Amino acid sequence: MVVTPRVESKAKKFSCNVVRGVKGAVIRNHLKRRLREIYRHHQVLLDPEASLLVMGKPPAVRATFLELEQAFLATAKRAGILV
Repeated sequence: MVVTPRVESKAKKFSCNVVRGVKGAVIRNHLKRRLREIYRHHQVLLDPEASLLVMGKPPAVRATFLELEQAFLATAKRAGILV
């Protein structure tokens, strides 16, 4: 996860990208939906001034929703963007 301060108020706050190493468009899209849902559930806990880029990599395909959620929150905490 990449965290940057937002320069413009119109800047996109959340972006999700899955690497091509994740084979199959259906699988990549499913992973993106899971990551967006995790963000949606926890956006109230995150610093409103931060912009996020979440990168989905091949090991994330095998992870459960709970494991992805825990990894997202742990990374956000390390980045110091949890309010």
